Amino acid sequence: MSFRLLALLLGLASPLCGQRIETAYTRYYSADQIRSIGDYFGDASPRQGFRTLVMTDTTNPAGHYFILHLEGDFPASGTLLEIQVLRSDRKTIETIRHALEAPLDSPWLYFGLTGKDWPTASVEPVAWCIHIKDRDDRPIAVWKSFLWERP
Repeated sequence: MSFRLLALLLGLASPLCGQRIETAYTRYYSADQIRSIGDYFGDASPRQGFRTLVMTDTTNPAGHYFILHLEGDFPASGTLLEIQVLRSDRKTIETIRHALEAPLDSPWLYFGLTGKDWPTASVEPVAWCIHIKDRDDRPIAVWKSFLWERP
């Protein structure tokens, strides 16, 4: 009897623990490189085929994008993305928190630090840490760059 109860509890808990960032990398995109064909025709949907596109300044899509490959079922609403980044033009860590209004139902999330949040293409992220959090500010998934934990 206790084995069945344990199996049931593990079965219920596994979908809750299955969210993770499988991989992540960064890339700078100009406005023309990142805009979808729908943008040119007035459909500025965050869902673009295989990816969800989110940016900190929707009027200026040029910027540095953190490209995350997600695995698992994330909450449909109330999700928060927090990025801590050390940029090549500064010696301090900057923290950017952004509420994700679009559901994370695509395996690829392109999160852009755009407009005033990323000045030029010549600035690079040196080290960074990404947290996807629930509405209560609890971490759901975390990804750290190689240099984030290095001295």
